[in-house]
Amino acid sequence: MTLTLHFLRHAKPALTGVLLGRTDCALAPLHFSAGSMVDVNKLTRIYSSPLLRCQQTATPFAEQSLCPVEVAAALREMDFGVWDGKPYEQLWQRTEEGAQIGDFWQDPWAYTPPQGETMETFHARVVQWWQSVLAQPCVGEWLIVSHAGVMKILLLAIFGNMRPSGEQLAAIEFSYLCGFKVEVYFDEQVKAWPKVVF
Repeated sequence: MTLTLHFLRHAKPALTGVLLGRTDCALAPLHFSAGSMVDVNKLTRIYSSPLLRCQQTATPFAEQSLCPVEVAAALREMDFGVWDGKPYEQLWQRTEEGAQIGDFWQDPWAYTPPQGETMETFHARVVQWWQSVLAQPCVGEWLIVSHAGVMKILLLAIFGNMRPSGEQLAAIEFSYLCGFKVEVYFDEQVKAWPKVVF
């Protein structure tokens, strides 16, 4: 039995040039054809991060497929604490004591955004969600609308990298409305065999 998963980054948000983690904002005005990205008639489930930019992206797929959008808190972007929602330019000029944004990008396991989520916590919740998917064998085709950070963690975890470096995370870029597909084959012993399909 095979489960097909389409991971999709949300469409372009109204706020740009800022570090968007937990900061909730709507999408920029944009029209896209859900059917041109995935065969909506084959979808059996749609999952979304609780943040508005993901739910608004998922809505056209839900309307065309008649699948409800299921909100999964584990799929929300990392909480960047006091950095969240701030312009990148301002963050790069920040000189207060404590972790700087450059430190975090270079070694996210050693540096935590002030009052933000640790990389360990972020990574654990995303990987736990993925493991829960693999633990329940089923057939179907799912759409998962989430964020670049979540998708990087998932992609690297599928390849067996459970502690990606800042360099490895920076080497992956997801444009808006782009993503990847994973086919999970469940064998006779109900072992999951995920593979990324490009």
